[in-house]
Amino acid sequence: MISCRESEFAELRSGLSDASAGHSHQSLLSGEPGIGKTRPADEFGRLAVDPGVRLDWGQCWEGRCTPAYWPWMQAIRDCLADTDAEQRAAILGWSS
Repeated sequence: MISCRESEFAELRSGLSDASAGHSHQSLLSGEPGIGKTRPADEFGRLAVDPGVRLDWGQCWEGRCTPAYWPWMQAIRDCLADTDAEQRAAILGWSS
């Protein structure tokens, strides 16, 4: 089932443990196109959803003219999608 090297997957599991314990955690898979990032991310996503951890995704475009910070914009939009104005302000650290 685990298609990436065990040490990298162990790092992801460690981050999942931190997140499950209530600590913020971020993981980033990077590399050249076609190197095999999507499958480990999908496998990890299935593992993370079981204990009820929320995952927000962002992916790079393979084409030209990719907007700056595109994966981050996707992840933030995903994170904020089901929130009202007050929740968004709290998440983003905005004060009134």
